[in-house]
Amino acid sequence: MTEVVAGLIWDGDRFLICQRPANKKRGLLWEFAGGKMEPGETMEETLIREFQEELGVTLRPLDIFMDVTHEYPDMTVHMTLYNAVIAEGELQRLEHNDLRWITVDEIDGYDFCPADVDILERLKGRKNYHKLVRDRIPEVIRSSGGSSLTEVLDDETYLKLLDQKLDEELAEYHEDGNVEELADLLEVIYAAAAARGCSAEELDAIRTKKAAGRGTFEKKLLLKASFYGR
Repeated sequence: MTEVVAGLIWDGDRFLICQRPANKKRGLLWEFAGGKMEPGETMEETLIREFQEELGVTLRPLDIFMDVTHEYPDMTVHMTLYNAVIAEGELQRLEHNDLRWITVDEIDGYDFCPADVDILERLKGRKNYHKLVRDRIPEVIRSSGGSSLTEVLDDETYLKLLDQKLDEELAEYHEDGNVEELADLLEVIYAAAAARGCSAEELDAIRTKKAAGRGTFEKKLLLKASFYGR
């Protein structure tokens, strides 16, 4: 079995496809850029090397989108497709006949290598999100037979979305009154504190200090008035 590694590169809602050279097997069919693993290489090393050799760019592999196995008349291919981003350089057509950026809706307008069919069907089932999620959600999606596309946020955007997440979790608690929603809210609070340089232990210490000075809410007190002066 031939091990192949390829890259799924997005530019907004478009992804990169490459047309194979006419003089190669499956010539002029479209595919995801990548190639065969060399002895001693990791999958990430293969992907980086292939993109440098074929497209003249430095690639940063992320997580695995999916893997497929396909039997051609001349070989059996196991292909692992990585989500990845171009870290440096401009795309160059060093080997392929053509390069295109296409949307999911344009897939059927191109003739792809048969090994890519299952991947393309999954891409057609894409659901778009713009939400902050827990770190293991991509793993959960993959374990249930799906694939995901993620992005590592810059600090400013991360803080902004954390604040939005606080509002969302609080609204969900108000709607459901579920203790699990409080746990979710607490998780976001810890994340928001950590993003501002305060660990969970330090946040708990601040809470304990306030409780020592002003008490807690256990007595269910409602303040109705305060009086000062003679």
